[in-house]
Amino acid sequence: MSKIQTFVKKPRNIYFSIILMLTLVTGLFSISFSYYIDESSTNGLLTVKGVDNRLQSDDLTDGIVALAPHETKTITVNIMSNNSYDSKYALYYKSDNDVKVLSTLEMDEIIKSKEVQQYELIVSNFEENPASVFIGIVNGQVDAEVSVPGSLIEVEE
Repeated sequence: MSKIQTFVKKPRNIYFSIILMLTLVTGLFSISFSYYIDESSTNGLLTVKGVDNRLQSDDLTDGIVALAPHETKTITVNIMSNNSYDSKYALYYKSDNDVKVLSTLEMDEIIKSKEVQQYELIVSNFEENPASVFIGIVNGQVDAEVSVPGSLIEVEE
């Protein structure tokens, strides 16, 4: 007990003891928080918000292509992956008119890291009125199903 009393009586030893205790407490806190995962928000998986695949085309204006009555256009689209991992995507279209969008090639559902895929789409308007067609992309994880808010683009037969 006398050794502890003589150690504590020196101011330099008290200073180093406090610094050592603060370092240990800070280290333990940082280790415990680095292992903390909020499983309710991610379910242990990569969230869809992190998947970044983009659709780009010179023929689209804000994702929309305009068609005259009974007009058919062939447009070229590029799907670009800005991810460092493989991901999944689906192309879809929306329109209030009687239109159909077909692809000349079978589309891959999975895109590799930093890959660019190019497709030609045939967009047809079957009505007597002009039509506008929105073409979009939905991203997802490789193991998950992708929910599409419009009609899927099919392959031309």
